[in-house]
Amino acid sequence: MSTSSVGPSGTMIDVQGIVSKLMTIEQKPLTATQGRIKTAQSSISAMGQLMSLVDSVYSASSAIQDRAMLSSKSASSSDAAVAKVSLVDPGQAPTGSFNFEATEFARAQRTVFFGSGADAVSDPTMARGNERLRVYTSDPSSSYGSLDVSLDFSGASLYEIRDAINLNADLKGKLSANVVRRSDTNGVALDYVLVLNGLQTGTAASFVADWQSFSGGSMVEDIPASVTNAAANPPTTAGFGSYGSQTAKNALAIVNGVVVGSSTNVFSNAIPGLSIEALKKTTSAGSASVSITVGDSRNALKSKLQAFATAVSDFNRKIADLTKSGTTSTAAGPLASNSAVLSLTAAISSSYSAGFTINNQPGATYYWSKIGLDFGRDGSVSFDGSKLDQALDADSSFASNLIAGFSSSLYTTTNSLRGASGSIQSGISTMQTRLSSLKSDESTLKNKLEARQKLLLAQYAALDSKLVSMGQQRTNVAQALASLR
Repeated sequence: MSTSSVGPSGTMIDVQGIVSKLMTIEQKPLTATQGRIKTAQSSISAMGQLMSLVDSVYSASSAIQDRAMLSSKSASSSDAAVAKVSLVDPGQAPTGSFNFEATEFARAQRTVFFGSGADAVSDPTMARGNERLRVYTSDPSSSYGSLDVSLDFSGASLYEIRDAINLNADLKGKLSANVVRRSDTNGVALDYVLVLNGLQTGTAASFVADWQSFSGGSMVEDIPASVTNAAANPPTTAGFGSYGSQTAKNALAIVNGVVVGSSTNVFSNAIPGLSIEALKKTTSAGSASVSITVGDSRNALKSKLQAFATAVSDFNRKIADLTKSGTTSTAAGPLASNSAVLSLTAAISSSYSAGFTINNQPGATYYWSKIGLDFGRDGSVSFDGSKLDQALDADSSFASNLIAGFSSSLYTTTNSLRGASGSIQSGISTMQTRLSSLKSDESTLKNKLEARQKLLLAQYAALDSKLVSMGQQRTNVAQALASLR
């Protein structure tokens, strides 16, 4: 074996190859540190997932205990095109179904003034005589309050009379006036009339409008004062309404056989805690009867319990994956053998097993299965709404107390684990500190290896140079000896 021959590149030894092999050995501490860094990063990521799952369990447990949700109610109409319903006071609204049927709509008073016979108005721009209009209320409970307005018109046209009424400050928001041209049944134009429209509905929104003429140009009202000044919803008189007049009137409805009234088409006292707006009324063409249903928080609670079951199942499934032990064919979970995590998992499991307590029954504890939650052997939780129905229907006392409020140790436990001050974040902070230390070690080792590699390259390059020189000397000696022969 000749070790002194000069290589094709003029070297005696493979400097790069030797140093590379030596550095492979030197890099073992760095490789080990980088492995620990990767493990720490995986653990931190897994802890982040764990925190998210704990937050989900906390939120779900908080949601099922929400007092506002538990005491909430819902209201619906069997036909929203006939009547719309809304909750205004859930605490007052009784649960159950109610039959609602609107029989009359509320209406506002409409009074029409017209010229009788030869006094019919053919030109609304023509000046008239000396006239006066008095608008007043005679009912102390009138929705217009104490109203008494007199307007004097001297030489005003029908249009000017209309404008004066609409501009009067005392009548603003109470009455409006407009001039309408009538036609006969064939559509042939007739005379002009003055229409006064009440701006509020209901019998309490009745008013009296008297027209006085002191010279020619008499106007007659379609609703005599004796009618508008009478009791609510007076009977019609001869000629009443022939020009489209109408008295103010309340809306009427029948609720479970009881007749109720409202000044508008919205009934706020028909059923306690509800507001019902009548959109259609019963006529000869058909009934406008609907079913109004008021429900408790049962459906809302079912939805929250299903979300709770999903959150607990997801937590148990994920924690099993994160903490699983390794086998010959599978890698261990990133949190396997982490005592803090195993302790945390045990705390949550124990808290779930502790069930819940009713606020109105201190010391009384119920398992989650009481309200339809079942814990499977694989850690999954399922929810059966029919079991909740059975529990609430079979025991009215339990139902009312549950709706009044309950609490669980699972909520308390998860709350202590989450957040910036929770034990999970504390564990993550510890891991992050450890990771920073490992990265610092990695940087130090890299610097040392870089320096070590430079040193080895220099040493072996110097050795190679010496070997090359010695080889050359040997060749020279051999050649000199050969020349002496």
